Amino acid sequence: MRAFSEEDLRRVVEEVLRELGRRGTGTEPPRGVRGKLLVFFTGAPGLLEGAMSSLRRLSSCFELAVGRSRAASSMAEFEGLEGKLGARPLDLEDLYGELSSAEGLVLPTLTQNTAAKVAFGMRDCPGSELAACALLMGKRVVASRESLEAASVGSPYGRLLSEISGRLTELGVLLLPASRLDEPFLGPMGEGLPPSRGEEEVLEGGLLTEEMAKGLVSSGVRRVLLKGRVLVTPLAMDLLREHRVELVGVGGR
Repeated sequence: MRAFSEEDLRRVVEEVLRELGRRGTGTEPPRGVRGKLLVFFTGAPGLLEGAMSSLRRLSSCFELAVGRSRAASSMAEFEGLEGKLGARPLDLEDLYGELSSAEGLVLPTLTQNTAAKVAFGMRDCPGSELAACALLMGKRVVASRESLEAASVGSPYGRLLSEISGRLTELGVLLLPASRLDEPFLGPMGEGLPPSRGEEEVLEGGLLTEEMAKGLVSSGVRRVLLKGRVLVTPLAMDLLREHRVELVGVGGR
């Protein structure tokens, strides 16, 4: 008989927490749940498979409230997600109330249409209104980046997508692969919510690795001051540039 491993135990705990969420056993969240996250699907069903892995990890630690755009509501792929995630429906008639009690907003299947609306302040649909209000309230907003990647798009339109990505990042939206949307809330290895560092971090000597860079990005750092002899690995440099984190000092500006 195979020994019961820590991984087995983790999976059992996740299943129990999801089942408690499905049953709605009371007004208090299950023990171990850190707070509430809003999850809003805006279409792009091709991203759903990758996004579900990160959402399942989030569902083991947060109460999830799930909503859909009109387009997503018309697609079979987005049916029954509340049951799969142990989530409850998002009250679209009380967006502000939902946001005020939430830790953040996740847009797992962000479309180019909604991304453009958020980037240019067009608050004419639930997705862009949620994102705008979350940013104004200082909530963490995390979205999938795949639909904005310009590698397979012609040059002029690719520049437009890059501009949209840049504006979203400037507004405070963290763009990540759909399979890694949990990292800003759970950390790169799902170990827990990263501590808030503020927007600026000072490093004095040593090595800045890719894993360290992930931690900086997940904590909302926008500028890193390098003092003394700091070696920045190429992967760390690429990651920080990708997320528009400014490096100042040795190896930086």
